[in-house]
Amino acid sequence: MTYWISDMRDTGVGGLAALLQRTQWRASDAAPALAGGVAMGLYDPNPLVRMHAVRAAHALNPDATADQQASAIGELALSEQHPVVRSILIDQLWFTIREAAPTVDAVLELLVGMDNTVLADPNHEPAGVVLALVTHLALVARTPFAAETVQRWCQDAPVHATLVEAFTRHARDYLAAAGTTEQRTAFELLDTAARSVLKRWTRTPTEHLAGTTLPPERVLCNRVIT
Repeated sequence: MTYWISDMRDTGVGGLAALLQRTQWRASDAAPALAGGVAMGLYDPNPLVRMHAVRAAHALNPDATADQQASAIGELALSEQHPVVRSILIDQLWFTIREAAPTVDAVLELLVGMDNTVLADPNHEPAGVVLALVTHLALVARTPFAAETVQRWCQDAPVHATLVEAFTRHARDYLAAAGTTEQRTAFELLDTAARSVLKRWTRTPTEHLAGTTLPPERVLCNRVIT
C-alpha cells in the first residue's frame, strides 16, 4: 500500500510542472528556472514530489530531439523504484512515440528485461501503460521488440493467456480502424492466437469432460478460451 506524505515541496514542484507544460511558459524567460525546479524534483526522496515532477518530463528539454527525450525519460523510468511514479514516466513516452518509435521500443525492451515483474499483472500499473505502448508499437510502427513480443504471445496464447487478453483490450481501437495496416496486423495476430488456443483446446478432449479436475494453469486457459 502506498502512503503519500505531502509537504510544501510537492505543491511547489506541481505548480512548476504545470507551468512548464504550457507552451507560453516554455517560450518565456522563466523557462530555465521552471525547468531547473522540475529537474530537481525528479530526484527528490519523496515519491509524491517525484510524481508531480515527472508529469513534465517530456517538457524539460524542448530543444532536444524526440529520440533524446525518449532516452532521457527511459533512463528515469529504469532507475525509478516507485510503481506509480514509474508508470507516469513510462506514459510520458507517448509524447515521443511518433518520431522516436525505435527508441521507445528499446526503452521498453530494457525495462521488461530488467524487471520481469513489470508485466506480471496487466490489470495494474505499470503493466497497463507498458502494454498500451507495446500494442501501438507492434501494430503501427512494427518495431522489433514489440512486434516479436506480441507475436510470441499469440503463437503460444494458452501459456500467455492473460497477456493476450490484455493485448486484445488495448488493440480495440486499431481493430476498428477500417482499411488500415494496423487493423490487418491486429486481426492476423489474433487469428494466430485463436489457432494456438484451438490447437491446445483439441489436444486433450478428456480435459473438457464434466467433473474433470484441472491444474490451475489449465483452468485459466479454459476460462480464456470459453
